[in-house]
Amino acid sequence: MEVLKKLVSKSLLLKKKYQDIESIDSLPELLAEDIGQLLVDIDRIWPFIDCEFKAFPVDFRNSLEGTRKDIVFSYKDKVPILGEPVTRNGKTIPTLAGMKDTEKIIKVDIVSFFTQIKEKSCEFRIYQLGRRYAGEDNNFKS
Repeated sequence: MEVLKKLVSKSLLLKKKYQDIESIDSLPELLAEDIGQLLVDIDRIWPFIDCEFKAFPVDFRNSLEGTRKDIVFSYKDKVPILGEPVTRNGKTIPTLAGMKDTEKIIKVDIVSFFTQIKEKSCEFRIYQLGRRYAGEDNNFKS
């Protein structure tokens, strides 16, 4: 398991500071759905259809005890819907009219936690582990 801890990539997706924190008990309680919505709001995932808790064997320094959440978010992959092309500088360029859900389910491993950065100051962090991957209910054909 030690080898796995060193091989997993970690990408920081969000940092948010909280000032004038009297104690760990005064930190906001962020539910998995709140964390997922933060990721949707900053365009890191599409709106999720499911989330599940899972313990990842990855260490983070300075994580405040009891604040870490290991979550797998699932969402439907999307494909672009092309609109009428436009001509710019003599070249025809397709336009994006929107996005359409596919049946392919994508999953992403997320770890969130609070860390103390100064006295009475904490930071909430969200990391993505590894890469996004197709879930078990994918549409790949053998």
